Amino acid sequence: MTANVDNVPLPESVFRSVQIVLPTIEYKSVEQIGFGMNRRVYRVSDGQTYWAISIAKSCVYSEINSFRQEVKLLNYLQDIIVSGITPQDAQLVESQDGHFAMIYRFIEGRNLSSVTIPESKLNTLAIQIANFFYQLHTISLDSLNSIDIQTINLLDDHYIPMLKIAKDDIDGYSYTYLKKLQEKFRHYDNNFSQSPVLVHGDISGEHLLVDSEYNLCGVIDFGDTMISDFAIDFAGILNDMPKEFLDKIMINYNNSLDTYFFKRVEVLINMAPLFDIAYESAVHDSRKKAEAIQKLKQLATANA
Repeated sequence: MTANVDNVPLPESVFRSVQIVLPTIEYKSVEQIGFGMNRRVYRVSDGQTYWAISIAKSCVYSEINSFRQEVKLLNYLQDIIVSGITPQDAQLVESQDGHFAMIYRFIEGRNLSSVTIPESKLNTLAIQIANFFYQLHTISLDSLNSIDIQTINLLDDHYIPMLKIAKDDIDGYSYTYLKKLQEKFRHYDNNFSQSPVLVHGDISGEHLLVDSEYNLCGVIDFGDTMISDFAIDFAGILNDMPKEFLDKIMINYNNSLDTYFFKRVEVLINMAPLFDIAYESAVHDSRKKAEAIQKLKQLATANA
């Protein structure tokens, strides 16, 4: 989910449905705070606190089912993640015209991509992120049976389909570079000695919130949560932070890292522009798509 907005008003039918749950909210207090490939997010005040309202851009079954799953997961994590940094009190509401919305308490904080963390605060923040990863990654998968989280092979289910989407937008050097990266990942994945775990799946500076003292106060956007390779969450840190900060997180991660862990993280980092190309194609952001294509071309040239 991006912090940009596309200025699409919250449908009044959705507002009226949310108002049944939060009777003191007023339509004039609604503001859009972000949008992604499939969702828009708004903020509204009930007079005492703020709530987030996430709605699907379309009413297709897959999105409705995704909302149901995320609400179940957030309510489960509310009792598991001891620091209380995941969205709280999530509920699903349906409007009379068939729109679904997910509401939860808005988390006050600045996203990590919008602030400069003082050197003196980096270690503490790294420990806090490492602790969140550890709590998330060590959740018993048996306890998630009722939530029906998908098990995803990152290569077969994500990156190979993404390359098919992006193929016509990239040059031959970039395509060959990505194919070689995928072959490397296949080798490392075949030697994967760790069992898949519950992962956030879309870690970035946009989804990590810090308070005024630069402590981790929120982790948001669990729409891509899956059971998969935990390397994906670590790789996501490098969307907005330097490798030295990632190293601090890994040092403080209180769990074993398998032999090929670092190699998988490296490949995932280098394939990040592919995700951006496929994603920006879906949300029709031509500028960001062009930036991702250029970044990929630079990586391909540097590794030729």
